[in-house]
Amino acid sequence: MGATKKELADTLGVAKQTVVNYIERLGLAPDHVTRVGKYDVLDDFAVSAIADAIGKGIPKTEAPGNVEETAS
Repeated sequence: MGATKKELADTLGVAKQTVVNYIERLGLAPDHVTRVGKYDVLDDFAVSAIADAIGKGIPKTEAPGNVEETAS
């Protein structure tokens, strides 16, 4: 599942324009950016590439059912 430019910017703690600049710099549009209504949605490859280029990791979310049990 992808993310909008704004969602990615908020996650990485940068301005939306920074995300836009990296999309251009990395040549991700139009192959990895899709227009949905009035939003541009980045695919997982674009999200990962931008996060890597900015130098920040996006926290991984645990899939439901993959919860570790702790001993009581």
